[in-house]
Amino acid sequence: MLPVADAHQDYAETVVGQLKAGGFRSELIVADEGLGKRIAVQKSARIPYVLVVGDTDVAAGTVGVNARGQQVERDVPVSTFLERLAADVAAAAIPV
Repeated sequence: MLPVADAHQDYAETVVGQLKAGGFRSELIVADEGLGKRIAVQKSARIPYVLVVGDTDVAAGTVGVNARGQQVERDVPVSTFLERLAADVAAAAIPV
C-alpha cells in the first residue's frame, strides 16, 4: 500500500487493516520517497498487487491497483478489490 503523500497515510492504514482483516498480507510503505520509485521497488520485488491511494481515493473509498503484468486501474472500490483478491487467491492458490 503506497500513499501518494503523508496526508493519505491514515486512509492507507485503514485499507491495510481491511486487507489484513480479510486474511491477506499487506504492508504500508510510507511516503518518504517519490511515488514512482516506490512503485518500481515493489514491482521489482514481484509484488502481485501494488495499491496506491491519493486524494480522490480518500474521498471516494477507493484504491489504485497496479497488478503485475496488467494495466493500472484507478478508482477501484476497496470492497471490489477485496472480492477480486479473494477470487484470485482461490483460483490460483496464491499464498496470502
